[in-house]
Amino acid sequence: PDLSLTDVLQWEDVSLGESVGEGAYAEVFKGVLKKDGVEVAVKRFWAEDEGMTGENWKGDKDQKDETSLVSFRREVALMSLLHHKNIVCLVGVIFSSTTAVVMEWCDGGSLYDFLHTEKLMCDFTSRDKVCLALGIAEGMLFLHSNSLLHRDLKSPNVLLKRTTKGSFVPKIADFGLSCKNMFSSGVLSDSSALNPLWAAPEVLMGGLFSDKSDVYSFAMIVWEIITQKPLFEEVKFQNEIEKMVASGIRPEVPPNKDELTLLMILCWAQDPNRRPAFSEIVPKLSTFLEA
Repeated sequence: PDLSLTDVLQWEDVSLGESVGEGAYAEVFKGVLKKDGVEVAVKRFWAEDEGMTGENWKGDKDQKDETSLVSFRREVALMSLLHHKNIVCLVGVIFSSTTAVVMEWCDGGSLYDFLHTEKLMCDFTSRDKVCLALGIAEGMLFLHSNSLLHRDLKSPNVLLKRTTKGSFVPKIADFGLSCKNMFSSGVLSDSSALNPLWAAPEVLMGGLFSDKSDVYSFAMIVWEIITQKPLFEEVKFQNEIEKMVASGIRPEVPPNKDELTLLMILCWAQDPNRRPAFSEIVPKLSTFLEA
C-alpha cells in the first residue's frame, strides 16, 4: 500500500478502550490517539501470536491463520486509495505481530444497531430514509467508478457519523472481502463467507459477484431502512433463507409503495441484468429529495 510514514502507527500511539464488535478476521475497539486525543476505531486482526499485552488489551483469541493477514492487506490497500465522504477514512496502520487498521471513529454506531437495537428518534422521516439510502448509494457509486466491488455490503458494515445538526452521514466500512474487478467478467463467489440476509441469489448459488450483486445488497439495506425491521426475522435457519432468496422470495414489501420502495424492488430483481446500476440509482434518489 502507498502509505506515508505519518500513516504508520505503533501500539504505543493508541490508547485502547472498549471492544465494539468483532468479525471473522478481526475485533474492533474504540481508541484514542495519544498525541492529539482524537477518537478512532482500531480494527485489530487476529494473529497466532497475540503479541500485545497491557491493561487495555482484552484479546485472548487463538484461532486465526493467514486468511486474517490477507484480509488485512486487502483492506489497507483499498482504504489507502479511497477518499469519499461516504466511506470510512483511514487514519493509519499498525504493522507488528499484531496488525491493525486505525480508522475514523463513527459515533453513531452501525446502521444495523441504529435501526434494530436502538430506540429510533420519533422524527425519522421519509426524507431521512432517502438521505441514508442516497449516502450509501453515493459511496457505492464511488467504489464502482473505481472498478471496485464491495462484496459484503450490509447494514452492520455501514457506520453512522453525527453531524452538527444532529443528522447522520452513512459511511461504508469493512473492505476485507472487497476486490478490484473487471465488470465484464465478474468475480467468482465464495458463498461460505457471506451472510444470506444481504447476499444476492446468484452469489448464494455459487455464481459471479458483480456490480449488480452489490446493488442487490443495497436493496436489502433499503428494506431495513424503510421498515426498521430485521431481514427475514421469522426464519430461523440460514439455509432456509438461502433457498428462499434463490427461489426469488423477498421480504414483505411495505404497503405504502412510495418511490423509495419501488426503487428497492427494482434493485432486488432476481435477474442481475434487470437491476439498475448505482450510476442510475444516485440520480433517482437525488430527485426524490428535490420533490
